[in-house]
Amino acid sequence: MPVGTCALCLETRELRDSHFLPAGFYRIMREGSGEDPVLVNKSAAFMSSAQARAHLLCGECEHRFNDGGEDWVLKNCWRSRTKFPLHSALIGVTPFVDEQGFRSYEGKKIPGVEIDKLAYFGASIFWRAAVRRWMVGKEKDARLPLGPYQEALRLYLLGKTGIPDGVVQIVTLSAVLDDLHNRVSAMPWLFERKPEYRSYKFMVTGFTFHMFFGMMIPKPIGRICSARHGFLAIVLRRSESRSSLMFTCARHAPSSRLAIRAPRRPAWRTYFRTGPKGPPRN
Repeated sequence: MPVGTCALCLETRELRDSHFLPAGFYRIMREGSGEDPVLVNKSAAFMSSAQARAHLLCGECEHRFNDGGEDWVLKNCWRSRTKFPLHSALIGVTPFVDEQGFRSYEGKKIPGVEIDKLAYFGASIFWRAAVRRWMVGKEKDARLPLGPYQEALRLYLLGKTGIPDGVVQIVTLSAVLDDLHNRVSAMPWLFERKPEYRSYKFMVTGFTFHMFFGMMIPKPIGRICSARHGFLAIVLRRSESRSSLMFTCARHAPSSRLAIRAPRRPAWRTYFRTGPKGPPRN
């Protein structure tokens, strides 16, 4: 194994051949049909057995990612039309929002649901997409330009801090359990670019992870942060506006526990230049 600087702990160590997505996801996507999974990058969707990989992490940090969330997510993600453990756990309880097209749940109150591991896994994928370019198919995807949030996520993944200020993650589950909608992996992509924030998404085996970055994220979005507050959602109607669904969920959420912790600070570009602590206030 080559020796170099581990991207996570920054120590000089032997580097493992790290996968962008854990190899277990590729095995799940091939189960049953035996066909290559559908991969989606910035320019195309295609079937391929190729796995994005690079010498990125040392053995200790690979183990940290596995224990931190990968192993739990692999055991609870979509596997077939009849097996999606986390989906089954949610369907078995009463949602706190149940409207046409949308159901939302307080994941932290559901036995067996380890929301911290789900959120950790999602954060690790966005961070991996920021630290280097990954070969997907015949081309490399661009790095996510997270600016100071990249270092903030690194410290969180190392266990040195909690969820960084100005970061919100929302996790939704697929309502449809067929192969077409779930035997797919989509690399992180820019979903929204606004003066107040930017947001990115990625998809894998029944999950969509949506992460917002910025110090002026609307409060209704912050109130349903999966990482901080444990909320999970099943979106039943694809035509429904995602923004409308999030505001519906926030409207019903118990407000006493859901104040977003990030203070109001300058918009994305100013914050992007000045770093996690922001400019001094007058």
